[in-house]
Amino acid sequence: MKKIFFVIAILLFISSMPVSVFALSGPDTWTGDTDANLGTASSWNVISTNRPPASGDSWVFASAGTAGSTLNNNLTAGNSVAGITFNVGSSAFTIGGNATTLTGAILNLGTNLQTLNMNMATTAVQTITTNAAGGNITLGGAISGTGGGLTKAGVGTLTLTGSNSYTGATTITTGTVNANSSAALGDHSGTNTLVFNGGTLQAGGAITSEATRTVTLTGTGTIDTNGNSVSIAGVMSGAGGLTKTGAGTLTLTGSNSYTGATTLTTGTLNADSSAALGDHSVTNVLIFNGGTLQAGGTITSEATRTVTLTSTALIDTNNNNVSIAGVMSGVGGLTKSGAGTLTLSGVNLYTGATTISGGTLNANSSAALGDHSGTNTLTLSGGTLQAGGTITSEAGRTVTLTGTGTIDTNGNSVSIAGVVSGTGDLVKAGTGTLTLSGVNLYTGATTIGAGGTLALDATGTVATSSGVANAGALTIANSKIVQSLTGAGTVGLGANTLTIGDANNRSGTYSGVASGTGGLTTAGTGTLTLSGVNLYTGATTIGAGGTLAL
Repeated sequence: MKKIFFVIAILLFISSMPVSVFALSGPDTWTGDTDANLGTASSWNVISTNRPPASGDSWVFASAGTAGSTLNNNLTAGNSVAGITFNVGSSAFTIGGNATTLTGAILNLGTNLQTLNMNMATTAVQTITTNAAGGNITLGGAISGTGGGLTKAGVGTLTLTGSNSYTGATTITTGTVNANSSAALGDHSGTNTLVFNGGTLQAGGAITSEATRTVTLTGTGTIDTNGNSVSIAGVMSGAGGLTKTGAGTLTLTGSNSYTGATTLTTGTLNADSSAALGDHSVTNVLIFNGGTLQAGGTITSEATRTVTLTSTALIDTNNNNVSIAGVMSGVGGLTKSGAGTLTLSGVNLYTGATTISGGTLNANSSAALGDHSGTNTLTLSGGTLQAGGTITSEAGRTVTLTGTGTIDTNGNSVSIAGVVSGTGDLVKAGTGTLTLSGVNLYTGATTIGAGGTLALDATGTVATSSGVANAGALTIANSKIVQSLTGAGTVGLGANTLTIGDANNRSGTYSGVASGTGGLTTAGTGTLTLSGVNLYTGATTIGAGGTLAL
């Protein structure tokens, strides 16, 4: 009996003590029954008791209650919270106020955005988990702490907008981390690394990540520039790859050693060297699903790094030199833009069009330009095709001139059997010979530069060209028509007749030397003036209504 009375007395003593004496630990569930202050006892339920959270408790939120969803943390500044959970069906909360120390995870199980605007300190890596169906989290306060870091888990988006100074790693496993600045990702120190186990880093503003912050790709990491500029100077390493998405420019300047693929989908990837794109190994391929590779310096991509074109790839040499020795394959095409030279030396298999819109594309063979199929066309809308060796372009590959197209034989022989069409001009530059064998349809002017030769073989024509300005040499292997002939270059007639003039009645002065056993015929009512010491021995015929002036 004495024992029973003793137990009753102990229980009565305990029941008279304040709740805070018990180390009641959460979870502390917000009810919001009184007001919006986290320090109000009646707005919490802690194991069937109303009291504010003690330091070290975890917080749980569900319905906003009568106090609404905009809350104020008026708990003692620096109090710790062991974790924050937003349950299924939670209201969309915004919590500001006093700073707190985060010692556990933040989890959003609901479908509403949860915003935490108070400053937080942490000395360990904390996991932030978001939900796919809109259950995102925004951390708007400053996150600090030596050794503290963040791991992003779950599909959905974690948005960081504070000027954060935590020194630990930022790790993205799944979903998206949206950062509005480089400072949102921590303090840039050597321990403040960025790790991709998967997932996406999305720019919410300009991000300039310094060389001290290295990047590890253990899985494929996606960087979505999202209409902004992102630059990463730190070394990127690991067995994973890198995918660039979104409008805007990603600039890489590190001597990177990652071994996975580099994939471009949209926007621009600016690389200052070949090393910026990875380690050149056979797994370190370059894939274009779209987008632009822009040179920020000289890029020399070795044969071990192959290139896959799943759609049209744009390479902007940007006043630099880029060389690609690896095989380029796929159903996509290639567009060369920008000043500077792109050199292709692989036996390439891609089936899409090759377009030169600026600068120079140097090809060491016809195979460097693709597979010669009917879809593997060549379009010159400005810029120059330069021969780095003999080029024999087959009839299946047609050529379109949408602007002035220059072909620089560069001391080599180039032959084009496909039909050349379009409204643009054709300029033959450099020493060496360009041979045309198609029944060509382009309507722009034809210019032959000094020191080089334009040869029309037995089937090749330039009859629809608006005229030939010859400062080099023109040779014909059959009787041909040109609408006008000017310049001081030579004409090799062989045993053939060259007819000069057309229904447009153009006039012109040719001061060069025509030679061979063939002859000249004028057409139309224009005037052809010959001022050179010509050596041809064939007939000279003046068409009806035309004039030949000597």
